[in-house]
Amino acid sequence: MNIRQLQALKAVIEHHTTTRAAERLGLTQPAVSGLIAALEKQLQIPLFERQKGRLLPTPEACRLARDAETVLISYTRLEQHARELGRLTSGELQIVSLPGPALEFMPRAIAEFLGDKPDVHLHFEIRPSVEVQSLIGAEYMDLGLTELPIRDQRLDCDLMTMRCVCVLPKDHPLAGRSFVTPADLDGAPFIALGSNHTVYSLLAAAFDRAGVRFDVRANVQLFAPICMLVACGAGVTVVDPVSAGIYRDRGMVSVVPFEPPIPYTIGLITPAGKPRSLLTQEFMAFVKRKLEPYLMER
Repeated sequence: MNIRQLQALKAVIEHHTTTRAAERLGLTQPAVSGLIAALEKQLQIPLFERQKGRLLPTPEACRLARDAETVLISYTRLEQHARELGRLTSGELQIVSLPGPALEFMPRAIAEFLGDKPDVHLHFEIRPSVEVQSLIGAEYMDLGLTELPIRDQRLDCDLMTMRCVCVLPKDHPLAGRSFVTPADLDGAPFIALGSNHTVYSLLAAAFDRAGVRFDVRANVQLFAPICMLVACGAGVTVVDPVSAGIYRDRGMVSVVPFEPPIPYTIGLITPAGKPRSLLTQEFMAFVKRKLEPYLMER
C-alpha cells in the first residue's frame, strides 16, 4: 500500500468515477484504475461496486479511506514543508557571534534576512571567540562568526579581512584628511583594544616603525565602546570599518583611512565535514555580501 493508492481511493470515493478522479489527481484514467486494482489485489477485498456507470465504495473502502485521512493530511503537510525548505522560507538556523559584530551588524543583518522568511526560526547567541569556535566544533550551532586565531581542527572557515580605519572626534583637525598616519597621531590620546589583541600589536609596531609615540590612554575590550569614547572626546582610535561606520552614520565621529594598512580578519565557521543546510548557505552568502564593501582587495 502506498500514498498514490490511498489518494486514488479517496478521489474515486469523492468523485464516483475513475475519469473524474484522474482529473483531480492529474493522472490518466487507466493509471487510477490500475492503482485501485493493485490495492484490491494487495488487500484481497473488493473496494467498489459499479452501478449505473458510477463506482460505489464498499464499507471496507470507506473504512480504509477514513483511516487513511490522517496519513494523507500528514503527507500533504510534509510535501508543503519540503517545498518551503527548498525555497528557504522555513527551517531553523542557529548562529553564534563574537560580541563586536553581534551588537549592531549581526542584528541588522538577521532582521533583513528574516524579512521575507516568516516561518524561519532563528536562535542567536553572543559569546567570546574561543566559545564560538567550541560551540561550532561540537556541532551545537550551525554558523559562527569569530576572530582569529582559529585553532580547532573541527571547523571549516571562510576568512574575511577588512582594513581598519582611523576614528576621530567629529570636529578633529585631521577629520578632513585623505588619510592619517602614525606620525599624524604622535602623542595623541589613543583608545585601543587590549595589548594581547592582533590589531593592538599591529598598531604598536606601525607607530614604532614611524618613530612616534603610541600614547594609549585606555584599553577597551570591544570596538563599539572604543568608538563611543572617541565620540565623547576621550581620544582617537583605529578600529574595524564596520564598527566605525555605525558611529559615522550617526554623525558622532569622523572616519578617515589609515596608513599603513592594518588588517582585521574574522571568520565564518561551520562544523568541518558536515553538509551545510541550504538556509545556512544562504545566510553565509548574505553576510558576505553585507561585509563585501569593507573587505581588503586581494
